[in-house]
Amino acid sequence: MSLFNSRDITVVPRSTATYTKGRWTGEVAGTPTTIKGSWQPATPTEVKSIPELRREQSVMRIYTSANLNGLATNHNPDRVVLDGVTYEVYARTRWNNGLIPHYKYLATEVLS
Repeated sequence: MSLFNSRDITVVPRSTATYTKGRWTGEVAGTPTTIKGSWQPATPTEVKSIPELRREQSVMRIYTSANLNGLATNHNPDRVVLDGVTYEVYARTRWNNGLIPHYKYLATEVLS
């Protein structure tokens, strides 16, 4: 993907927690991968589209051709690391304008 100011983004996929033989196995982090993308702080309008409890954290806008899981999917949301800060993918919008098909994501900072 050739977006302006593309940089490396580390993606940590998260599996869905399950029961195994009647025991809760919990959530397992997948193998981290690196993708290319661009990111900027979200606009005030984009921040308002996120539930109130998530607005208190930093919200970033990410553009990439990689397909990530967000909270709207039936999977646990993927996590991305941007400049050493971990964010959770919240929303995904598909952009297919005929020039550079890509996704736009909103991601909120994960607080420890």
